[in-house]
Amino acid sequence: MLKAKIATGKPILVGSVWDPLSALIYQKAGFDALNVGSYPVAGSFGLPDVGLVTWRDYLEITRKVTSISKLPIMVDGEQGFGYKNLTAYTFGEFERLGVECMRIDDKAGDVKCPYLGTPDVSPVQDTVDKIEAVKRHVQRDDFMIIARSSARHRHGFEEMLARLKAYRDAGADMLWVSTWTKQDLDRCKQAFPNVPLCVSLTPFGQKEFAGLTVRDAVDMGYQMLFFSSTIFFKAVKAALEAATKLVQTGDPLQLWPDGYWEEQFLELVELPKWIERDI
Repeated sequence: MLKAKIATGKPILVGSVWDPLSALIYQKAGFDALNVGSYPVAGSFGLPDVGLVTWRDYLEITRKVTSISKLPIMVDGEQGFGYKNLTAYTFGEFERLGVECMRIDDKAGDVKCPYLGTPDVSPVQDTVDKIEAVKRHVQRDDFMIIARSSARHRHGFEEMLARLKAYRDAGADMLWVSTWTKQDLDRCKQAFPNVPLCVSLTPFGQKEFAGLTVRDAVDMGYQMLFFSSTIFFKAVKAALEAATKLVQTGDPLQLWPDGYWEEQFLELVELPKWIERDI
């Protein structure tokens, strides 16, 4: 399903989920695909995204999401969860759940997310070997790999470009450009005119292109548009503000001046499918 969507050439909006309910929210809103992403998943555990979530944690969440969502599902495969054979094994476990795409990174060291610091990178051959191992072991022809390099942040654009080329040659189906500059996005599109490219449109403050819209990204040649922590942060902020206001006022009606949201929620979780109810 995801491979067919990509073949149309149309932009694909990807929502980063952290549980089945968030999957339903993105589906209802009209997103094209879902990503079980490290930042919101770690956040839902009350943790920062610093490599504390295990592949089995991801697998359990993914199992629940695939059981409820009709959208194509991708999963953040971190750095492959171990050496190359373990990467092939774990990615195969996700494939058997119906996951259509896994992402692999080349980050190394304590910093696992470029939003939290400047990650270093592992030897390029390590990631090449993992991609090749996965490609040898996957069972479905439509299973895809996204490769992302974080080399730009510490080693410069040319190092990132060389790594992305190596990952493409190893069998990566899509490439994720991890950078804070619009110029880098343009240069990568020129370097990979025939490869589907991914970019995160999360408005992280250090990004020169923090205000980049979907239309802007599409015009630049980027097809897979991720939103990472965008909706997760919005949901957490709204919940914290509401809870604080309730403590301050003691009046639940102040949170719902236009009427309680029960019917909309029950529609979202498809109550009529499970029970008959007089309304």
